[in-house]
Amino acid sequence: MAEKAGFRMLIFLIASFLFVLPVFMRAEKTALRSGSDILILSLEPTKASEVDTDLHSRLILESVFKGGDWLGRSYAPKAQQTLGDDLFSDDGGVKFGLKLMGGLAQIANKDLKTEYEDVNRYYSNQTYTSIVGGSLKAPQQGYEAGGEIVIDLMPQIGIGLGAGYLLVEKESALELDVQGSGRQTNSTKPKISAIPFTASLYLGLPVGDFLNLKAFGGVGYYMGKYEWNSTWTYSSYAKKSTFESESNVIGFHGGVSLEFNLADSFAFVVDGMYRVAKLKDLKGDYNFTGDPTLKDAYAWYVEGRSSSGEKWIETMFMKEEPTFGDVESVRKAEVDLSGFAAKAGFKIIF
Repeated sequence: MAEKAGFRMLIFLIASFLFVLPVFMRAEKTALRSGSDILILSLEPTKASEVDTDLHSRLILESVFKGGDWLGRSYAPKAQQTLGDDLFSDDGGVKFGLKLMGGLAQIANKDLKTEYEDVNRYYSNQTYTSIVGGSLKAPQQGYEAGGEIVIDLMPQIGIGLGAGYLLVEKESALELDVQGSGRQTNSTKPKISAIPFTASLYLGLPVGDFLNLKAFGGVGYYMGKYEWNSTWTYSSYAKKSTFESESNVIGFHGGVSLEFNLADSFAFVVDGMYRVAKLKDLKGDYNFTGDPTLKDAYAWYVEGRSSSGEKWIETMFMKEEPTFGDVESVRKAEVDLSGFAAKAGFKIIF
């Protein structure tokens, strides 16, 4: 469902781009305003009583247009430039920029979040155990950084090609007092990372000379990696399990960018965005203390119910789908990267 929503968003952005592109192209051909509130038209006179009407070679910007009214005209030419030399090349031509940004990221990570909440609930309801301290918490907050080459085709329209790095990890522990066994601690430290390669469409709205507001959206190719680390520590020994898998998926994103123009070629940038992407078909080597390595195992999201009627949720690592008697539903586990990101940085315009 999330992927379909992201795909519909991308189609909408592309359709909007195709709809407004002719409008902007006509505007670029006919508009004489170039991003400021001052515009002067003057024709260089060839005689006292004659004006050269060869606009192709004599059109000069120089006068005042303000509040929708012409306040005056001046016929003292200062600079002469022909339309054939691309009169509006400074604002209307193609520009290249480099964005370097970093910030905070949040992911849904629904499967692991639901499992850990269930584990905490399960042990809190048992009569033979008591929670001494802590709780298991799924990794959901992390960091994201990257760069993007932005090509401004027009002042209001641009495309971006970027790459980055996303890292989310969390260490947590649940300490139990088990009757007849003493203290036990379940500690986990899952690690989720991804390298996204993105393509974005930018639609801009100039707010003023100092600030640009842009909406963007697009598609990304995520090279993801999932690392599972869990350790059960008993009074005299410990059991450790590890699993590592790579997954490459297509995702979608959209957001808003604020550009604060500090100089002609330098801007401070703040981006807020939401992504939709899931790592699937998690397959890799599973290791458990004392057992041989289980190669090419899948991560399974398993829901079951005990003989007493209590529901339980667990991630299992097996080659084949689990078929235990108390299993109610099984599917391949997923790592949901969907979530918000807030980044800040700078943009250099070449």
